[in-house]
Amino acid sequence: MKSFFEGAFFDRKAPAALIIFALVVIIYSGTLYAPFEFDDNEYIIQNPVIRDLGVLLEPLRSRAMIVSDSLVGYTFRSRYIGYLTFAMNFRLGGLDVEGYHIVNIVIHIINSLLVYGVLALMMKTPYVAAVRNGDRSFSRIVPFFVSALFACHPVQTQAVTYISQRFASLSALFCLLSFLLYLKWRLSGSASGRVTTLLYAGSLLSAAAAMTTKEISFVLPLLIALFEFMFMEGGLRRRAAFLVPFFLAAGLVPLNMINIDKPFYEWFSDIGSVARAKTTISRSGYLFTQFSVIVTYLRLLFLPVNQSLDYDFPLYESFFEGGVLVPLLLLLSIAALGGCLWRRPGAANRFTAFGIFWFFIALSVESSIIPTNDLAFEHRLYLPSAGFFIAFVSSVVALHSVIQKKYPLVQRYAAVLFLMVVVVFSIAAYERNGIWNDGETLWQDVILKSPKKARGYNELGRVYYGRNETNKAITEYKKAAALLPSFAWAHHNLSLAYYKQGLYDEALREANISMELGMSKAIVFGDLGAIYFKKGMLKEAADCFMAAVEEDSTNANAYYNLAVVYRTMGIEDKALENFEKARRLRPDTAGP
Repeated sequence: MKSFFEGAFFDRKAPAALIIFALVVIIYSGTLYAPFEFDDNEYIIQNPVIRDLGVLLEPLRSRAMIVSDSLVGYTFRSRYIGYLTFAMNFRLGGLDVEGYHIVNIVIHIINSLLVYGVLALMMKTPYVAAVRNGDRSFSRIVPFFVSALFACHPVQTQAVTYISQRFASLSALFCLLSFLLYLKWRLSGSASGRVTTLLYAGSLLSAAAAMTTKEISFVLPLLIALFEFMFMEGGLRRRAAFLVPFFLAAGLVPLNMINIDKPFYEWFSDIGSVARAKTTISRSGYLFTQFSVIVTYLRLLFLPVNQSLDYDFPLYESFFEGGVLVPLLLLLSIAALGGCLWRRPGAANRFTAFGIFWFFIALSVESSIIPTNDLAFEHRLYLPSAGFFIAFVSSVVALHSVIQKKYPLVQRYAAVLFLMVVVVFSIAAYERNGIWNDGETLWQDVILKSPKKARGYNELGRVYYGRNETNKAITEYKKAAALLPSFAWAHHNLSLAYYKQGLYDEALREANISMELGMSKAIVFGDLGAIYFKKGMLKEAADCFMAAVEEDSTNANAYYNLAVVYRTMGIEDKALENFEKARRLRPDTAGP
């Protein structure tokens, strides 16, 4: 009896690619009208840089438009290509969400196919050819099911449906493309010639593109080196010559963090400050907490239940806390297993080890000593998950091969098991995507799973505010402020809600509190100006709008509002001057 894995289907790339394509299209078919959420407001809706494609083609002019204390400000240079794609979306469709979702879905389809292509090529490496001994079932099943799981797993929904996390999926695309081109180049014998030279150059160029899409791409040279030493042959010096250009390309990540206008001796402080991502969390505390976070990531990959956009993890500051030591021992055991399997012969063992190491390496930038205020996000699993699926499928196929020798009928059940997993994960991913179709549903889900975390209430309040349900918004903002009194955004949003209700004294109070808590002065001065204008205090309003544009010279709204104040005061020349400034920054600004 033939094994299920020996069917002709697994020798054909076209049917496999078609199935993967169909899976992604079906799973994400209901997300085209899912609204902008969370950081989409800052990265896309309120981002002045993406509104003019020409600005991005002139880096010096685009940098001048960035507010220094904005999230966009310190990620712009290291995520340039991601912003460029958002600018292209904006040019083609403005803020219509469909175009943004279509691009994200296409990226995920390409990535799923690249995973298939990478594994299909890895089956042709010298190591696999030497140990396969005529058994082709492993090389048939692994590429298909790894790519299928990558395509349909529910944990990928955040990187695909959450629009601004295109940074994660797009950087993965360039990493996987670079990896695939490197494989093709190495399998060509690394010989000289136009075609092979183009393959290597393309791999290097794609690596550089990855480095300017998201900082996590810094690990790409390590992944290529891992492959090189686990599957290929050659002397150390020759291999080093292949790899050095990729490590040099990784230098683009820290280089993009440097303000070249500053003296050389301040460059390293720039890198250090950016690598902290504006958080007070210590590096050791962040690292200790990540052990528990990574275990949760593994649990989500095995059993994707209780998913959330915003997880609530306790911060561990001591190495000897239970939430640190036990997860660390588990992770060390998994890493040790990978080391043991590397030493054991057999393609399945080698691929399982490779997948384990890929997972840890790909996760190392965001789950190590580079702290951020956000301890865990599912989109951080996008590229690392490929390693998990490689390890999982390889180990299951190896186990299947051992068991079927004693129990031949098991081969049928193995086939059914794999197909059931794909179907169940696809249904779960489709259902998970449904939560994203409505902001209220999304943030209520977050609050249900993280009831003691203030951000969920604040974001739910923003949803209600956008629907003109101001009383509901105020209720949620107050909950957020009560849970986290230092939450500046909650007080800022309360100020906006009170302003909308005509409660100007309350709005003034909350705006001042938000400034005391560190809210951007450019934003708060704009809020104060609007409040004073409504109270009829025109001089105070003008002073606040002036302060807003002094803080942020690209604030088109502040210039426009200042012009309105001057016109109300009868100062026509200053009104026209500020209308023109607003129009230069945002051409669609209404006329005076």
